[in-house]
Amino acid sequence: MLDKAKLHPLWKERTERRDKRQAEDPDHLYGTGFAISHKDFGTGAEAPMASVEINAEGRIRLRQIAIDMGTGTATSQAMNVVDFLGRPADDIKTGETDWPELALETSGNPYTMQQAEQDRLSRNPRWTPRLASPSSASNSAYYSSHATREARLVFRHGLWPAALSIWGRASTEARPIPMWYASRTPAGSKGTSPPAA
Repeated sequence: MLDKAKLHPLWKERTERRDKRQAEDPDHLYGTGFAISHKDFGTGAEAPMASVEINAEGRIRLRQIAIDMGTGTATSQAMNVVDFLGRPADDIKTGETDWPELALETSGNPYTMQQAEQDRLSRNPRWTPRLASPSSASNSAYYSSHATREARLVFRHGLWPAALSIWGRASTEARPIPMWYASRTPAGSKGTSPPAA
C-alpha cells in the first residue's frame, strides 16, 4: 500500500501543491498527510456494550463502553441511533464500565480458553469472556457501533410493543419509526399518548 501511495500524484506533487496553495492563501496552511489503520479480527476478547435511553422529555441518552480519544467516537456513536430513533443522541457517555443492570460475570482468560470451557461457561446467560473492550484498532467502527445499533432490538421488540399496548393500538396502525418535531415526538414531551389518528 505504501509503495502504491508514494506513486500517487497527490503524494509525489505534495511540495509543489503546498507551495501553490499557501501562496494563494497565506492565512491558511496546506499539507498532505497519510494515515492508516488496521483491524485486529479474531482476538476472541471483544465485549462491546451500549445502552440507549429516552427520558420523559424525549432526550436520547447513549452510554457506550468505547473510549473517545479524539477520533470521533462520541459523534459516530451518537449518529448510530438516527436510523432507529430518527435523530442523534443528545447526551453521550463514553468509557462507561459500570453496567449493574446487566449483572454480568466473567472468568477465565479469553485468549487461552479452550472452546469446551467457553461452551460450558456460555450456558450461563450472564457470563461474558470480558467486561470491557479496547478502543484500539478501529474497534469503534466495528464492535462498538454494532452494540449501539443492536439497542434497536430493545426498542423494536420491547419499547414499541409496550407503547402500542398502552396506547391501545394495533401494530398495523402505527409505525416504529419515530418522527421528531421541535425536539419532541408527536406523542408529546412525556410520550404518554400517540399522535392523533
